[in-house]
Amino acid sequence: MPGVVKQFMWWISRSLLISMLLYGLGASAKQAPEQTEMQASPAYTPLAQAPEAQILAQPASIRPAQGDYRPLVIQSSRHDASASLRSIGPKTAPAYRQTGAPPEIPNPVLPKALNAKETAPGILPLAQTDTGKLSQAAGLTPDPLWSFDGVSNLFGGWPPDTQGDIGQDHYVQWINLHFAIWELDKINHTATLAYGPAAGNTLFSGFGGECELNNDGDPITLYDPFAERWFMSQFALPNYPDGPFYQCMAVSATPDPTGAWYRYEFQVPVNKMNDYPKFGVWPNAYYMTVNLFNAGSSSWGGAGVAALEREAMLNGLPARMVFFDLYGVNPDFSGILPADFDGTIQPPLNSAGYFSEWDDSSWIGPQDALRVWKFQIDWLTPEAATFGVGGNPNWVIPTQNVDPSMCGMARNCIPQPGTTNRLDAISDRLMHRLQYRNFGGYETLVSNHTVDVDGSDHAGIHWFELRKESFGADWSLYQEGVYAPDSHQRWMGSLAMDHVGDIALGYSLSSSTVYPSVRYSGRLASDPLGSLPQGEKSIVEGGGSQTSSNRWGDYSMMGLDPQDDCTFWYTQEYVATSGSNTWRTRIGAFR
Repeated sequence: MPGVVKQFMWWISRSLLISMLLYGLGASAKQAPEQTEMQASPAYTPLAQAPEAQILAQPASIRPAQGDYRPLVIQSSRHDASASLRSIGPKTAPAYRQTGAPPEIPNPVLPKALNAKETAPGILPLAQTDTGKLSQAAGLTPDPLWSFDGVSNLFGGWPPDTQGDIGQDHYVQWINLHFAIWELDKINHTATLAYGPAAGNTLFSGFGGECELNNDGDPITLYDPFAERWFMSQFALPNYPDGPFYQCMAVSATPDPTGAWYRYEFQVPVNKMNDYPKFGVWPNAYYMTVNLFNAGSSSWGGAGVAALEREAMLNGLPARMVFFDLYGVNPDFSGILPADFDGTIQPPLNSAGYFSEWDDSSWIGPQDALRVWKFQIDWLTPEAATFGVGGNPNWVIPTQNVDPSMCGMARNCIPQPGTTNRLDAISDRLMHRLQYRNFGGYETLVSNHTVDVDGSDHAGIHWFELRKESFGADWSLYQEGVYAPDSHQRWMGSLAMDHVGDIALGYSLSSSTVYPSVRYSGRLASDPLGSLPQGEKSIVEGGGSQTSSNRWGDYSMMGLDPQDDCTFWYTQEYVATSGSNTWRTRIGAFR
């Protein structure tokens, strides 16, 4: 009992410390000059390393068995505060999984998708119903305000995992295996390179441990509009395919991404690889999802979801992760995304974090449906956290019957001009992000995934909007559509909604006559439901084909400028000149 009381008092003291820092410093002193902040707040001094042997907060005797549905509460295995990033020289060598590693970063097809069947004869998939209005409205979608090339292929492999986000006056892009930061003049539409390109683990220089030593990719960058900070993460797989496995995370100490960062290393609390990590910003946590693969064999290990202690991370304090392994609930759960906040109206007080996946009826029956979970977490009692209803979704929302079985899930799928080499459609999961927005009277979730629109392996994009009409109401399907206005292939999309309800969809476009390019389309809130009738525009046109490797993506990113909440920023890959690994990335803005 004395030990229990002592532990309880430690947690209470720790929680009070966090509250004092947050409310005493006020929103983590968002706008104060960096040097003043670092002198004024003890949270900005380097912190002691937590021994890896003490990673688990729960005693071994009460840890749940692997695959058992109970929360695993773990402590960061390492954390500190860095010097200003601008004072750290960029690493140039990618250090990809040590010397001699293959240049293709793995992303196995989700096993449930291998059960997919073609759409049954006589059952017509949902189609774009506004083709007449599409042709009439061509040109209404605004041209890009500006665009510029992002980081190119500096590691010589595939795929780029193209993503980045927009802040008040910076754009940060992190791809495999490098990142860069641009300072923006949004009036004159100029982007000045402020840092990089730098190997991803430059962010962890001087940190020690696996995050500094390894640069393995699958990066995510998010702007946290609540705190005006930046969140960046990638995984570290030092013994791949064997464990242990790590997730490396960093939160900027100020709104300036070239300044100091609070850095964290978390060891995955089950002996499974944390593939395809995705994150979402929420008031009470940074939420994470991963596809798990068993150490050594790389056999399927189920879905993993987690909450990170955001308030502690914003202040550079020791932070915890609450992790659920869902394999024992349903081994077919996979490809889950966490909701990521955009906008100015926060979620309702004490709102749970939301998560979703889409399933074909041949993956999880009886019909095509979106599954939505709630992640409930109270950091005073993290061991009482819940995910869904015993791990099962809180809502199962039927959608129209669509066919995700592009080329039977084979990677050699999307045609290009002048080559027999085809590109991966990745039609087995929702595409980054699951964007959340609160309009005051209702809440929305939007996302998308790739489907075969006519049974001929013709890629289009199935997109949807869910709505929740009040705090206690259920999520329901408000609208959905499939965007495929002509014979070209559109895939690898990212979708977002602005503050008035207008939607923009960015994607890759290719065919036997069009090189892999970056396009976008959209709808106004007043347009007919289920349609994107505003026409298509180009951010950059491709000039060549990828002649080796089928890998493409594995994701892209559509973000919203936090200054006006209506300028869309999209980043995606394209091919400028034909070659084995000549892909580039592009960043573009439109309104």
